[in-house]
Amino acid sequence: SLGSFIGGISTAWTSVVGQDLQQPNNSMSIEPISDYEASWIVAFTPIGMMTTMLFLGSNMCELFGRKKTALIHAFINIVVWLMRYLTTDLNVLLIAQLLHGASDGIAALVIPLYITEISSDSIRGSLGSLYMFGIKSGYFAGFTLVAVAPIKLSAGYMIILPVALLVGLLLIPESPLYSIRNNRIDEAG
Repeated sequence: SLGSFIGGISTAWTSVVGQDLQQPNNSMSIEPISDYEASWIVAFTPIGMMTTMLFLGSNMCELFGRKKTALIHAFINIVVWLMRYLTTDLNVLLIAQLLHGASDGIAALVIPLYITEISSDSIRGSLGSLYMFGIKSGYFAGFTLVAVAPIKLSAGYMIILPVALLVGLLLIPESPLYSIRNNRIDEAG
């Protein structure tokens, strides 16, 4: 799943950005940060994820549908990578980290749900494993990317993936189960 792959890359990027930002003349042109500030860069992601999953996640899937919720996930990722690429301010980066967590929280709910609802019993398990495969392969790709490209430049490259995700999501149908539950039988086809 491209959505979980993006989440994996984002997590890998997060794990190394603190080290980069502690250096004078770092690639993001942010004033060097302390260990304490670096820890908050990492901590803001799970805070955003937990908050979203507790208060918004499942409600979003039912209120907006699986497709629109996935589109929100993609849009948030575009915003996150743009913020990371364009910022020279630690506070903006921290907000991006909260949004990254929120996006991961949405993905953790909507991706497995959509896969379950569109797949037949015979392939559901295989398709379901794509979510975790996406995360782990995203980790690998993210660590590889930041090893060969500066942190800021890698953030610029990453804008491409959520844009591709957004375009791809525009092409898929809504979950048939969600359509039936909302009396849109003709869309459930």
